[in-house]
Amino acid sequence: MSDLDSLQAPCNAASDWSVEEYFADKEHLSSSAINSMIRKGSRYYYERYIAGSIKEQDSTAFAIGRALHCYLLEPQHFKSRFVVAPICDKRTKEGKKAWSDFKASIGWEEGSDAKVTFMTDEQIDLIESMAKSIMYHEYASSLLTADVERIKETPIRYEYRRRKCKALPDIVLPNSDLIVDLKTTTGLDASPVAPTEFRRTMERFGYHRQAQWYRMAYQAKYGRVPNFAFVVVDTKEPHDVAVYILRDSLLDIARKEIDEVLDDIESREAIQVWVPEYSKGAIELGSSKYYVPYRKDNRINDE
Repeated sequence: MSDLDSLQAPCNAASDWSVEEYFADKEHLSSSAINSMIRKGSRYYYERYIAGSIKEQDSTAFAIGRALHCYLLEPQHFKSRFVVAPICDKRTKEGKKAWSDFKASIGWEEGSDAKVTFMTDEQIDLIESMAKSIMYHEYASSLLTADVERIKETPIRYEYRRRKCKALPDIVLPNSDLIVDLKTTTGLDASPVAPTEFRRTMERFGYHRQAQWYRMAYQAKYGRVPNFAFVVVDTKEPHDVAVYILRDSLLDIARKEIDEVLDDIESREAIQVWVPEYSKGAIELGSSKYYVPYRKDNRINDE
């Protein structure tokens, strides 16, 4: 029996949203919300996804990832969504004029900030180099370019445990029952796309839970259980690439984690308490099992 066969069957799957509508929606639960409960806690979940007082902060790494997605999956929109901006000091009169002239040159209207991401020449070069490395990887490039039915970045709405949910897979291959997700990653020493290193990244950021969430959406829409593949590329040269197919045993763990999170959300909704337990009262604190106490014979001898 597949791990998804034991799930309460989702229903009412639909994919009639645009990507813009997907991100604007506040009613449906996403994999990001699920992961935020685990990674950042119940208070953050409440402020971000219920109260709406915390807004998503863009970062350079996130912008690079979005740009690579667009470059590979929606190349027709890349130049209009990711624009090289001039380097100018907008605090000065000359800088303000240069910026104003630049906006006029690309037809950028006030209020359109969310539709355009400004980048440097170096960042555009990085995106092109990563895309080239992915295309050199035979299996990765086949997932992105093979002449088969391929559905790119199409939102799916569905229900799970009587809760409205949503998912936005990068690529769906319905004839192969496969979902493909593109990830950028980086590291200091060992290659971050190597199995050991990427496994740590996946566990830290909850990528396996995202994968299971998307599989549930796929099952709701197509009535079948898909496989899931990550195409991973290093943001640092030489931009190593790897493809990972997640095992059912890992996705079963992810399913159980999702159910645990939903249980937690439901219990907190019932009593309207979102403060984490460690924020109540005082807690005794000792050392961790990894702490090594100082001893004079442990000092480094510089002589």
